[in-house]
Amino acid sequence: MRLHPVTHYGLFTSLAGAYLQAAEQSETIGRAAWLKKAGRACRAGMKLRKAFHPGKPEALRLQGRYEWLKGNTVQAQRWWQKSLAEAEALGMRYELGLTQLEIGQRLGEGVYLERAEAIFTELGAELDLARSRELLKNL
Repeated sequence: MRLHPVTHYGLFTSLAGAYLQAAEQSETIGRAAWLKKAGRACRAGMKLRKAFHPGKPEALRLQGRYEWLKGNTVQAQRWWQKSLAEAEALGMRYELGLTQLEIGQRLGEGVYLERAEAIFTELGAELDLARSRELLKNL
């Protein structure tokens, strides 16, 4: 049985997100293994984004997080900017907010967190709104 590209995409982005979370929370020994798995899942998600256009902003954001965790801050920022552009072009406000939140959290820049806060307020995304406000408060 062949899976639909959307199903494949969802599988790989879910795995990438979980692996990136595990890498971020791991000690140095386990971190490399989680990042290796995340890298494979991110690559698969990036390939599938061509077949599933609404997945582009998320795939680009996850690739940015992967690069950030690998220490490639300039590359991470490039992927995040692409994610912002895709979310904007597709009119995907929630994805736009998530990427703003990611950038603001990683770079510690309030302007991105304020943009995320405004988007989440507009959309009524209470959990993400609370997270953006907490990060803003801690700057």
